[in-house]
Amino acid sequence: MIQKLKVLITNLGIASIMLVPALAPATVYAQPDPTRSLCGGANNLQFGATGDCAETGEAQETVNNLVTTIINIFSVIVGIVAVIMIIFGGFKYITSGGDSGNISG
Repeated sequence: MIQKLKVLITNLGIASIMLVPALAPATVYAQPDPTRSLCGGANNLQFGATGDCAETGEAQETVNNLVTTIINIFSVIVGIVAVIMIIFGGFKYITSGGDSGNISG
């Protein structure tokens, strides 16, 4: 029994050591895309005569932000309803007293 436990612990140790490189995040030292920041705030930028971007200070809500907000609110509502239904179903199951007719409907 002790021998099997030693073998199991040894195998788990070796497996975990072998999995460390597979689970470690890959680091990439590449140059970031310079247009990424421009695309993210394209609605808030004003091009000057020098070609530099200056912030206008006017934040505009884009369609993406609106859709994201709507989806997040809908997800919260659906999650709350799901939790309430699970609690209600569990309550009906517990109070049914083993009678399957009391659970349905």
